[in-house]
Amino acid sequence: MCECCRGNIPIPEALNARSNGGIALGLAVAIRPSAMLQSRLGFGERGTGMKAVAQNIRTEIDLPKVLGDATVFRRLAPSVLTSLAAAARIERFEERTLLVQRDTQPQFIRYIIEGRADPSTSTEQGRESRLPAHQRGDWVTWGGCLLDGVVPHDLWAGAASVMLAFPNSLVRQAVCASPKALLDVVRLLGESQRALMGWYFALTLVSDERRLARLLFHLKDRDDPVGNDAGSVKITQEEIGHLGLGSRQHIARQLKKLEERGLIETSYGRILIRSVVGLRDLAFG
Repeated sequence: MCECCRGNIPIPEALNARSNGGIALGLAVAIRPSAMLQSRLGFGERGTGMKAVAQNIRTEIDLPKVLGDATVFRRLAPSVLTSLAAAARIERFEERTLLVQRDTQPQFIRYIIEGRADPSTSTEQGRESRLPAHQRGDWVTWGGCLLDGVVPHDLWAGAASVMLAFPNSLVRQAVCASPKALLDVVRLLGESQRALMGWYFALTLVSDERRLARLLFHLKDRDDPVGNDAGSVKITQEEIGHLGLGSRQHIARQLKKLEERGLIETSYGRILIRSVVGLRDLAFG
């Protein structure tokens, strides 16, 4: 049982005192970053050398709505959401920036407002391997928030990304105090594990064309799960290569095969999906 479930991690009194400081859960008010909140930009996880750029963020951010709409946080009491919102900080990254360094324990869980976050690792020779990026609307990551111990990979913020960061210790305490919220986290972690297991087996058991079809189907289903049979996936051939599908030339040949089947169409920095059903049938058939 984690420390927060035992009740050994108290919410700081100062945080409780701030919970009424201008963030009202009952009001649909869009909150602009205050000067005080913006002054908290520019620092990140300990030991990463992370540098967030403090600028005026034009996008209005309704912190209570972000929390209230989230699968897990919607289970929590308004007073708890208010305290979490008061503890949030806004981060903006102009360049690709290291958020969490491998072999360290994350201190924050982040909500992606704009941009992306890439889990990756690399060798001493500079070869890099990545998992599919976390995109706008994702939380990164529940595993790093609730599980004790260091992470085996780096986590990078993509260029032109904006995120909300919440202290892991406060989020852990809030979630562990709510059995329904904790069950939601277990479901999310289970879905991630299932997807990773499917991808691992696909690496060795199916053809490269079917592996690529499975990747594109997964990305489309994640970003647009409402069942549309067409859409697009924002990914480049270089990024596909980082996911273990070979050189750009090899990937181009596999993409050409999918185009000839009428399943996709390539575009600059994006792949247009012509038939999600066709991709699924090829990937898992």
